[in-house]
Amino acid sequence: MSTGIVSPRPAFSGPLASAHTSFVLLALSTLPTPRRNRAVCKFVGAIGGFRQVWQTCWYVSRSQRCLPVDKTLAEATVSKYVKRAKTMMAAAVKDRLLPESPFARLRGGNEANTDRHRFIDGEMSAKVLAALPNNDWRVIFALARWGGLRCPSEVLTLRWSDVDWAANSLRIRSSKTGLRFCPMFREIRSVLADAFEAAPDGAEYCVLRYRGGDTNLGTQFKRYPENAGLVLCEKPFNNLRSTRRTELQERLPDHVVNSWMGHCGSAAAEHYLQVTAEHWAIAINLGSPTGSPHACHSRPS
Repeated sequence: MSTGIVSPRPAFSGPLASAHTSFVLLALSTLPTPRRNRAVCKFVGAIGGFRQVWQTCWYVSRSQRCLPVDKTLAEATVSKYVKRAKTMMAAAVKDRLLPESPFARLRGGNEANTDRHRFIDGEMSAKVLAALPNNDWRVIFALARWGGLRCPSEVLTLRWSDVDWAANSLRIRSSKTGLRFCPMFREIRSVLADAFEAAPDGAEYCVLRYRGGDTNLGTQFKRYPENAGLVLCEKPFNNLRSTRRTELQERLPDHVVNSWMGHCGSAAAEHYLQVTAEHWAIAINLGSPTGSPHACHSRPS
């Protein structure tokens, strides 16, 4: 290529290459940014450069109006992939590597997936905490459940120097939203206190392991409650954060919870806030302030 980013290679062709290219682009779009950049350059070079990507993807985008993804994926997942693929191609257009994006006309659906929402109430939370085998897992659970921290990114980067015991606060370094602070709720404090007492001298992080990126924390986490006979939902860490957002929203102003959780009110409404069994119970027993609409009234004379 004239840009010198990658060198041209023999190109694929035909509809099969179109589908293959789109699938690979979707897979690449889920990688973290530094790895994504390297992988994209390698893949683009292998098939002959960005112009070949554009040509092979054009068939899919024009004829199918959507990316050929596994139909077992949720709409929210597909929408995320579409969004990332569009962003990747738009950057190539901006850098004048492509005349236009083959994905520009594709529309993703709703990225919110409320079908997977589950409210992890206090009773279930206590049972899960008791089923976890060590301090590392108890800290991971407590920070996600009662602090609403993103896991693994915010949980695994929390240092003991970020814990202010006197002020009962946590300093959270988020790669997504930057620095923020949130209260050290009493459920978190008791777990952190036990972990701090048991931590080896000179320990830097509150969670000692799992920062290598080679462990799927969600999959491993679910095994411990299941071994104790507890059935957890899909995406447990997302639901722990969602549960905490819903709880805090009931008691505190929106701007306060936004500051602690690291997202805005509109994002909370779309992705986190849940309608719980308690809401239904309140509604069923809630009387009309002006009386029942079915009350008998005397007919006007």
